[in-house]
Amino acid sequence: MMPHPLVSIIVPTYYSASQLETCFSSIRKQTYRNIELIVVDNHSKDSTREIAKKYDARFFTAGPDQSKERIFGAPFQRNFGFRQSKGEYVYYVDADMSLPEGLISECVEVIQGDDRCKAVIVAEESFGVGFWAKCKWLERRTYWGDDFVEAPRFFEKKAIEAMGYLDDTVGADDWDLALRIREAGYVILRTTRHIMHDEGALSLGKLIRKRFLYGKDAYKFGKKHGGKKFVQYFNPFKASYFRHFGFLLSHPILLIGMVFMRACEYAGGGAGMVYGKFIMKR
Repeated sequence: MMPHPLVSIIVPTYYSASQLETCFSSIRKQTYRNIELIVVDNHSKDSTREIAKKYDARFFTAGPDQSKERIFGAPFQRNFGFRQSKGEYVYYVDADMSLPEGLISECVEVIQGDDRCKAVIVAEESFGVGFWAKCKWLERRTYWGDDFVEAPRFFEKKAIEAMGYLDDTVGADDWDLALRIREAGYVILRTTRHIMHDEGALSLGKLIRKRFLYGKDAYKFGKKHGGKKFVQYFNPFKASYFRHFGFLLSHPILLIGMVFMRACEYAGGGAGMVYGKFIMKR
């Protein structure tokens, strides 16, 4: 095995130009140098292509046009990027994320350090503007170390290629792939570094709409993996909340906001499931 194999970083975009400079510069500043940057855009009409060219990225347009169809397009774009990638390892990063220095080196070291390891989880540190962004920070911070919430994004390409990449039909494609990796007898390890996730000026409306799109196909996750797994992953009463109860109580105002925010998100996701199962034409 090469000491510094090629790592393909895939960034799906959709009108993401305002966030790309931060994301791409954090990738280009990595101490690990053998990286190819792949941008898979979803029919945006902004300056995404020009910014991608500035950072020597391979640029593609793919996925169902989200301006014409209410669908979460990222899984389709990620899979397209996987198929275009040339790296021994692949890592998908959202446009609103930035990588800390040394992250890619650590991911490679972790996955090369255990022959059973085919995927790596990088925890998220959330931030943004306004009250709801602070509530989302509190929520995400409790998830560190929770396998029923956090999912891998860094993979050995051959392993997930053999599994057919992400299942873009189940509404929880990242959890589904993590389950399939473990069921195949592999392990998923973690980095000590975390990625920064810029939520921007977060609003309840934005969160509800996002969960609605996720929810449209979420019932298929239960159909595929069974009711027990569905409850484990979609249960609103996360075990990590109880493990970090003292931490949550140390931020009482944000905790109240977080509870209300999560209730709204679950309402949006539930409405999406009803729409997807009983109303949406298939």
